[in-house]
Amino acid sequence: MLRNTAVNFIWATSENIDWNNLSKNTLVSRFPRVYFTTKVGICSYLQQSHWFFENGIAYTRFPRCYIISCNDDVQAFVRDFRLTACAGMLKRVIRALQLGHASIFFSDKGKIPLRAIEFAVKRCSEFVSSEEHEDIDHDTEQKIWDHQWDQYLTYYYQLVHERETFVSATEDQIKEIYDCCKTTLETLRKFCTQMDMDGTNNLWIVKPGAKSRGRGIVLLTKLEDIVHRVSVFSANEPRYVVQKYIEKPLLIYHTKFDIRQWFLVTSAYPLTIWMYKECYLRFCSQLFSLNNTHESIHLSNNAIQCKYKNAKRDGALPDENMWDCYTFQAYLRTIGKADRWESVIYPGMKQSITGALLAAQEHMEHRRNCFELYGADFMLTEDLVPWLIEINSSPCMSPTTSVTARLCAQCLEDVIKVVIDKRNNKDAETGMFELAYRQQVSPPQPYMGMNLTVRGCHIGRPIKGGRSAKQENVEKKPKESDSPQVKEAIKRLSDQLAQGIDTLSPPSTPITPATSTTSTETSNTSSIEAIRSSSRYKMNKNYEHISRRISSSKTMATVDIPQVNHLFDWNKRVEKTKAACQNMITKFNNDDKTDDEQNINITDGKTNEKLPSVVTEKTHKRTLERKSPILNKLHRISSLPNIKRKTSKEVNNNGPPLFTTYNFVKPINTRVS
Repeated sequence: MLRNTAVNFIWATSENIDWNNLSKNTLVSRFPRVYFTTKVGICSYLQQSHWFFENGIAYTRFPRCYIISCNDDVQAFVRDFRLTACAGMLKRVIRALQLGHASIFFSDKGKIPLRAIEFAVKRCSEFVSSEEHEDIDHDTEQKIWDHQWDQYLTYYYQLVHERETFVSATEDQIKEIYDCCKTTLETLRKFCTQMDMDGTNNLWIVKPGAKSRGRGIVLLTKLEDIVHRVSVFSANEPRYVVQKYIEKPLLIYHTKFDIRQWFLVTSAYPLTIWMYKECYLRFCSQLFSLNNTHESIHLSNNAIQCKYKNAKRDGALPDENMWDCYTFQAYLRTIGKADRWESVIYPGMKQSITGALLAAQEHMEHRRNCFELYGADFMLTEDLVPWLIEINSSPCMSPTTSVTARLCAQCLEDVIKVVIDKRNNKDAETGMFELAYRQQVSPPQPYMGMNLTVRGCHIGRPIKGGRSAKQENVEKKPKESDSPQVKEAIKRLSDQLAQGIDTLSPPSTPITPATSTTSTETSNTSSIEAIRSSSRYKMNKNYEHISRRISSSKTMATVDIPQVNHLFDWNKRVEKTKAACQNMITKFNNDDKTDDEQNINITDGKTNEKLPSVVTEKTHKRTLERKSPILNKLHRISSLPNIKRKTSKEVNNNGPPLFTTYNFVKPINTRVS
């Protein structure tokens, strides 16, 4: 019956979905390609979470984590482990002295030398100096070899794991050690924000990169054990993630627990997050201890704890190892912290989830009609601040206990209310889900049909005066050749010159070396006429330009201009303009006489410097067209170059001339600026 019916809703858990052949209108209970649910993915995204911080809205507290995918990551983890070991020794010393155990901590039976404390103080001080960028101007960090670190870690392991003590010291030495350790830790705390949760045991948790339900997770305390565990890795598929273990968690009746918090994402862009108001706690079956790293003590996953029997714990703890949030709030009231749930814990979990998803949003598939239910795991420190541990896709919704039997069925029903009822009716109830975050996205600007591009501009080489040649060209007036009057004048000049070439120049056939004297004289006459014609044209243009200036000056003299500024005397300016124009006319007349004298000297020169008549009508016209922009700028045409003809006979006297060569001589400069 339903074979040919289109699917409009798919509820999937971990089965593969053919997204390419799926209709865009089909509602699916999963997002394609979501990686923040893997240990490698969330560690990678949360390293950039500080860019998405928003006070009161998005702030994720996440224990520092390292993805072991190359040797650089291993070295970064090694540096962190060593620094944490130095801080751990200083914490141990301060705590022992504050408790009054100086005589026990420093005794004749001790095996750890005092130079171990000095080593730890120096390494912490060097780290602070590098964070304050004091190592930029001068090298403040002393080179420490690996064998020196190995020796220090040996002392540290003896202090922490073997309960060894330091050698004896005087009271003055002990006081100096206390002050030095306290000052160093206070300075270090400014740059190590997670120092309070680190503890002193330097305990790290190693997780497989792509497994769930607590499989393959181990706790290790020694550097060599961790490096050996993660030594086999692949760059394309990291096998392990090393995360700092929270050594000072909040304990309920000396038992560790974590919080499973559900949240629903109904849109990846804009990001829309729904938070479930109820959650539940998962307890470990054994009492908490940092000296024992067994999984039954530290891993509170129900899949792991169901394998072990409960130890002799407080009777207030449940046999099923689960509490709902209401029971936990009642416990907070018994310890005098009833308000912390509404003021710190629940808002902190909401901000952590929002910050984590904002950091991962860029890598999410922006497909509409998708939603997914996730399970986030949190731990609380002694100050009741929630720390995000991981986010799980397809969380377990089976009724394993009486707590989950009620909450899971209720949560699934409320999911349908949000994704189905709320979609069809904005006023529909959403059950225990509340809108935790909805991203504000600016509406896209309408497309105006314009291509918005950014183009660069070449910067010319600067000239005298500190201005580039391109800037001067921009500041100049528009070319006069662009006006229709100038174009008409140029065309008229070209026609006149073409007519003169037709009557004076010889045929367009190239002449041989035995060209007659008559042809040469005709060519010289044609060149002189061209120069004179261009000079007359330029004079006409100069007269027109001067006439315009005089007429504009007369107009300015006759117009009644308001005396806005008393510093301007328009009558004097008009007279000054007239005098400048008259001087310009006189100068042009003198220049014309000089040009005529120079042109006559060209024809009276030696016979071996004759102008060859090799220019045809077409080449004459093309040459003048190329020179027309120069004419429009009121420059003189330079005289045609003198050409000295020389045959191959002058080069080789043994045979007849085979070809003719021409040596171009520098032309006479008649240009007037």
